[in-house]
Amino acid sequence: TGQRAAVTSCGNAASHELDITVYPFILRGVTLYGIDSASCPYDERIGIWEKLADEWKPAHLAEMATEIPLDLLDEHIDRILQGKITGRIRVRLA
Repeated sequence: TGQRAAVTSCGNAASHELDITVYPFILRGVTLYGIDSASCPYDERIGIWEKLADEWKPAHLAEMATEIPLDLLDEHIDRILQGKITGRIRVRLA
């Protein structure tokens, strides 16, 4: 993260803990924003979803997710809780 940048955080599958030091944030003027998606007003939420589907859509979205069959879900949940998974897991139900 560069000088005077912003970092966002939304949820954490493993725990509520964030084991970091704040010194790099303070020394570089970085702001940590928490994303409160649970109580975001509906109109605002729709606007954000529209941007995520268009102008904010990540370029390499397909590479960020791994598709697995339903019978491997328990194994992947264990790996997520151990911090061994990055990206997203998409579960194929059929």
